[in-house]
Amino acid sequence: MQTEKKTHRPFSISFFMTVFLFIPAVAMLPGCLSTPPTRYYSLVPVETKALISASGAIPRDMAVPLVGIGPLQLAKYLDRTQIVIRPTPHRVEISEFDQWISNLADQIYLTMQENLSTLLGTDHIVRYPWKRSSEPDFQVSIEVIQMDGVLGKEVKLVARWHLYHKGGVKLITSEKAKIIESVSEEGFDPLARAHSRTLGKLCRTIATEITMARQKTDPY
Repeated sequence: MQTEKKTHRPFSISFFMTVFLFIPAVAMLPGCLSTPPTRYYSLVPVETKALISASGAIPRDMAVPLVGIGPLQLAKYLDRTQIVIRPTPHRVEISEFDQWISNLADQIYLTMQENLSTLLGTDHIVRYPWKRSSEPDFQVSIEVIQMDGVLGKEVKLVARWHLYHKGGVKLITSEKAKIIESVSEEGFDPLARAHSRTLGKLCRTIATEITMARQKTDPY
């Protein structure tokens, strides 16, 4: 009676087959473990028409003032490129993969400069710090206390601002703005658009005060 001999694969073949199957699996791991790409956003100017004063359009023969924006101060939690959201009144989140294209202060400066330029009908807008030889006729300093929001719900801008005449010598007005804009869609893109609208409203208020000051005084 013959007994059937069992054949066994040589150890070397089994070992190399295991290695052969293992290498592709390892090669796939970086794709599975890679971090998501960072998405970048920017604030944009929203004002498209010059401001109309209570008495009509600003006279063409009125001297064009030099307007200075700054200094600008941000609450420390906002002094970053990451977008900050506030899911609850007492909790904030810093979005590591959704960021401003540059630091928030720079974004605010650029956006306000364009908005005020359009509203006041002038390109004579300078950003702090400026040269002594270019002291502005009107200067607006800003302290941003809060600038965050809830995805898909709303954003909020709280800022103190002061308007000065002739290089900060004379205080014209000092106000605290609280501006809320609704956000109807989820995501950071609608959130960024809403932030742009809040800055547009702030600039419109500031431009109105500058226009009234120009009509009440003769600084030139």
